Amino acid sequence: MNFLNAEVEELKKELPEVNKKLEKQPVDLERQHALTQAYVARENLVIINILEQIVEGKEDTKKVFWGFLEDRLEISEQIEIQRVHRVGAKTHGNPRPIKARLLCYTDMSLS
Repeated sequence: MNFLNAEVEELKKELPEVNKKLEKQPVDLERQHALTQAYVARENLVIINILEQIVEGKEDTKKVFWGFLEDRLEISEQIEIQRVHRVGAKTHGNPRPIKARLLCYTDMSLS
């Protein structure tokens, strides 16, 4: 019986240290999540103030994106795009931003 009491007392002594580690864990996870989001976001290109060109209820956002790159930025190099889409809710009079996810980070340096 003394053995069990001694073990319980030892565990009680360790409890504050274990609690301290557990309290710190959510902060570490939040920081790690923020860093991951920032790393992923660096491969995104966001373009604002491009009017939405809706034909028959739809927009070919990829076509609009490529048109902007070629006509306005004079970029004709082939950039590998994973996905292109508008972000945010539709609002009357304000075009939604276009977000393009690049397949290769080095394509961000094209000009």
